[in-house]
Amino acid sequence: MPMRLEKYEYPINRYAMEVKRQLDVLDKTLATSGPILCGR
Repeated sequence: MPMRLEKYEYPINRYAMEVKRQLDVLDKTLATSGPILCGR
């Protein structure tokens, strides 16, 4: 039984838009925050 792309198009697009939104929020947060230190 072949998979129909239309069946999965909405969830794929929704997931992609949510990832883009979260990356935009992260980018804005990092751009406005002070220096970030890693390690000890």
